Amino acid sequence: MLHFYIIHTLTVVAFFASGYTAAEIVDPNTPFLFRPAAFGYSLPVVYLIWIVVVAVLYVPCKRFANYKRNHRSWWLSYV
Repeated sequence: MLHFYIIHTLTVVAFFASGYTAAEIVDPNTPFLFRPAAFGYSLPVVYLIWIVVVAVLYVPCKRFANYKRNHRSWWLSYV
């Protein structure tokens, strides 16, 4: 679940870092927020972002896997 928040945060940061303003958050040509028609990156940049997100989430996922292995609470089977 963390990857949704991380990727959305990165999208908002990249949106404003690219020079867009708060008035351009909603684009009538697209149903998505923070996604104007001219906003985007090349495939190598997308792969780099993907690798960074996976690397950032590796440690928390590993720790949570260890927690699930050591604790047998009923609710952990649903997460």
